[in-house]
Amino acid sequence: MLKKKDFQIVKIWKGAESAWGRKNRRNFNQMLDYAKKHTEIKHIIFDILDRMTRNDSDKVKIIDLIEHDKKIIHFSRTNKIYSIESNPDDEFMFDIETAVAKKYSNDISRKLKMGLTEKAEQGFYPSNSPLGYINNRNTNTIEIDPINAPLIRELFEKVSTGRYSLLMLEQMLYDKGLRHKTRGNRIRKSTLHKIIYNHLYYGVFKWKGKIYTNAKHTPLISKELWDKAHEALANLHRPCIAKKDFAYRGLLTCGKCDCTIVGQNAKKRYVYYRCSFSKGHHEHSGYIREENMPDLFLPIIKSVSTSNTIVSWLEDAMKEISKRQEHMKISKK
Repeated sequence: MLKKKDFQIVKIWKGAESAWGRKNRRNFNQMLDYAKKHTEIKHIIFDILDRMTRNDSDKVKIIDLIEHDKKIIHFSRTNKIYSIESNPDDEFMFDIETAVAKKYSNDISRKLKMGLTEKAEQGFYPSNSPLGYINNRNTNTIEIDPINAPLIRELFEKVSTGRYSLLMLEQMLYDKGLRHKTRGNRIRKSTLHKIIYNHLYYGVFKWKGKIYTNAKHTPLISKELWDKAHEALANLHRPCIAKKDFAYRGLLTCGKCDCTIVGQNAKKRYVYYRCSFSKGHHEHSGYIREENMPDLFLPIIKSVSTSNTIVSWLEDAMKEISKRQEHMKISKK
């Protein structure tokens, strides 16, 4: 066609055989924008019609190019041409061929979904492998990734201790070499969060809302470790719901990370104080009983000195406040 029509190709966009996926749709839209922007371009060539469109929305865009931008659409394999000059019969055949292409695409999609569901029923994970696994294209199964699997296992182990935030582990695992499988960049904490909640790592998988327990792939971790990490992650930043107003609430910060010190009840008898770990767990993260808290302040209090005049003034002020409070109680009665 190029030689016959004496066309000069100025730009090429490629579309995969599996119709218009996300990447191909981006290419398609780029082609449309380029054609609209360059008014000197009059001809657009496709291999066949189903390389142009398999859905109604793309068909409307192509018709807009023909009617408003006066573009001429060519199909090299069938040697067909559609333009503003096309007769009604050509337009009718264009509509029919587009509908056929759309049905063909829908049939492929339906068969693919049926095939993936059948594969899942047989116990084989029917999608791209998650981090820590790789896809075996020969057997159409997933296998343990010898590079990333140890790091994913370490992720679960450290999370299960309750001493590491995902932000800490993001940097820690990056330093140890954990990378995105295709892009090679850092694995962010949002992705680590999804990994912790992924059932696949202990030997089952979820597909289309259903849990398949007959999975054929090798587990990376035990169900016990998955449960422990799942629970630890859920509790990591859970706020302490106090049943009482703790005496030191909001008064102290951690000397290690400057986070707030919070109180919590233990066995309904004792009150403990600890770091809130808002910035992640760290070493020396022990608990302190409330009755032991005053001992921490004694050295500070003893280091403070003031004059007898101020001490006397403070005593008088406290006595006056006490009298007013007592008076208020009597008045209420």
